[in-house]
Amino acid sequence: MKQKNSVLTKGAVLRRHPLAGSVALTLALGGGYAPAFASEDAAAIDTFDSIVVSATRTPQLLKDAAAPVSKIDAGAFAERQARSIGDALQDLPNVDFGGGPRGAGRQPTLRGYSGKEVTLLVDGARINAASGLSAPIFVDPWLLSSVEVLRGASSALYGSGGLGGVLALNTVSARDLLAPGRNWGADARLGHDGGEAGRALQTRAYAKQGAFDALLALGRRDWGAIRQGGGGELAPNDGHASQGLLKLGYALRPDLRLRLSHRAYRESALRPNNPQSDASLGQPGAVPVQRNLSEQSQTTLGIEQTDSAGAPTLSAQLYRTRQDASAEANPAQSLAASSSFTRTQGGGVQRTARWGRHRLSYGLDGYRDEQDARNGGQPNPVTPPGRQTVAGVFVQDEWRLGDAWLLTPAARYDRYSTHVDGGSGPDARQGHLSPKLTAALRFTPQWQGWASVGESYRAPSLSEAYMNLSCTGCLFNFAPNPALRPETDRTLELGANYDGRGWFNAGDRVQMKGSVFYSTVDDLITTAVVGAYQRSFPFKGRGLVFQSQNKSSARRHGVELEWGWRNGAWRADLAYSLLRVRDADSDQSLFAPPDKLVANLRWQRQGWRLNWRSRLVAAQSRDSTLERRTAGYASHDLFVHWRPDAAPQLELSAGISNLADKRYIVYQSENPTSRVVEMGRALQATLGWTF
Repeated sequence: MKQKNSVLTKGAVLRRHPLAGSVALTLALGGGYAPAFASEDAAAIDTFDSIVVSATRTPQLLKDAAAPVSKIDAGAFAERQARSIGDALQDLPNVDFGGGPRGAGRQPTLRGYSGKEVTLLVDGARINAASGLSAPIFVDPWLLSSVEVLRGASSALYGSGGLGGVLALNTVSARDLLAPGRNWGADARLGHDGGEAGRALQTRAYAKQGAFDALLALGRRDWGAIRQGGGGELAPNDGHASQGLLKLGYALRPDLRLRLSHRAYRESALRPNNPQSDASLGQPGAVPVQRNLSEQSQTTLGIEQTDSAGAPTLSAQLYRTRQDASAEANPAQSLAASSSFTRTQGGGVQRTARWGRHRLSYGLDGYRDEQDARNGGQPNPVTPPGRQTVAGVFVQDEWRLGDAWLLTPAARYDRYSTHVDGGSGPDARQGHLSPKLTAALRFTPQWQGWASVGESYRAPSLSEAYMNLSCTGCLFNFAPNPALRPETDRTLELGANYDGRGWFNAGDRVQMKGSVFYSTVDDLITTAVVGAYQRSFPFKGRGLVFQSQNKSSARRHGVELEWGWRNGAWRADLAYSLLRVRDADSDQSLFAPPDKLVANLRWQRQGWRLNWRSRLVAAQSRDSTLERRTAGYASHDLFVHWRPDAAPQLELSAGISNLADKRYIVYQSENPTSRVVEMGRALQATLGWTF
């Protein structure tokens, strides 16, 4: 299989759109579809020539995107033995995952924004269950074809919540996995994870018949106590999870396709109710432990029309997502049963048309979130019952001025309303206009420069405004703030893209993407410590009182750099990021992840692939909230993958993460006093078979 230099003009067929349902890009090579792991060549396909959609809601080459967008494909997740999406995504600049080593507690952070300040999409459906302490997305990387990360202001296209950017996950489909000339296939993996005494079994079956295609994927994973860096154990942490994905597709005609998918996840774990907490918060034998159940489901129905080149011209979708969390009672530790749910129903329509030098995209979309929570059968004041509705219209024009200039104005208008049940607070209704303008100039065939200015906003969530807990027998307390105002971020960004050859010899290739940004944030919603109290049983020590507050104004600036080199069997990637956030009035340093440099080196030959990864993170000693400060650290990982020539359907993978058994803590926002030490040296191994 030979990789083409121009996938837009040589066999690239866009089959799905990430904002209209199941999102993926399929390359039509040699008259068939490339299987995700069916051959070494397929696994070696690089993101250098891949296509992204999240930056403009329209397909474009990643190397030409005038935006701080990155992409991780299925091969990268597999090579790095990723337990969760964060294991690979945190290699990207200004993308971090805090919350400790438990998968249930890991929180994505983009440019220092987290929770509802980041738009989370799975096949175009919004995932809005961002609690601050529990992971918002439960998707095994085995079910993904790719993940796109768009950093920076994105409300002009996505509405409320796009301050930090967009995290768009695209699940795999039958057409991604079927080998050329085949109408059916299946694969399976059996894995062992020494870091948490875990085991995993995953299977997929996929087929096509005429205009119909289908995929069924099932998996189960078990885990136990986590061995922490430098010694020690994070326990209890016993649990198991089951996950499934069903995707159906039907071509009503060559240019019109209908899709239906359902994804379900169920987890049962014996651990503290707060997955970010450590045993050191209480005395041995008195650690607050409960059996926790987590469920997440998503159903999506979409239809898409494409042009003769396979690019979407009209798409529509409806979706429903739900996340449930519950904990069984533990009378021995005076812990009552609790439960909560967040349900999101939404949909949208998008039209894309070409007119001369213009590619015009416009549409409307919206969603409604509903939430409720109970503790001991009574309403939980931390998660007040209610609903929030957001609906908006958007328009974007990709206007090519000659051969060198591309001007992209975009705007969106949203209306949102928030209602709390029981009359415990007034309804909030407001509209917001989010504009954005991007200009790109192609200086030479290798160099492109671009500049953008845009505004993003986020409406206060129900929990931020109305959470209220005063309890000495609780881990933390929360104070309400119904006067919260929407936060807005106005960002100016300058960037450049480079794609060239012959740096060190005639056969190599180098790509670079870099940007600097400066933003002014008004009414920034942050978590502040507003008091303290003496804990009572089952906790000991000093507890903190948290409250969501508007900072009158904040100044943010940062740098993001990506560099990639390819030469025969060798490839290397570097990513660097810097972020500074300060209160404009007090000059205090606010939450901002530390400087980070990530290096990946890979060698591949005759069925073997070796990967080395180093993650170097500076100390965070600037934060004015002293409890959040962390020391710097360096973590190194080694992975090996083998596909024997005599049995190409067989795959063997192994890896050692945190080779030096480094003891370190990831800087995080919501739970600064937990100080949870990350996983130590861990051996992973996977056996895979393709039928």
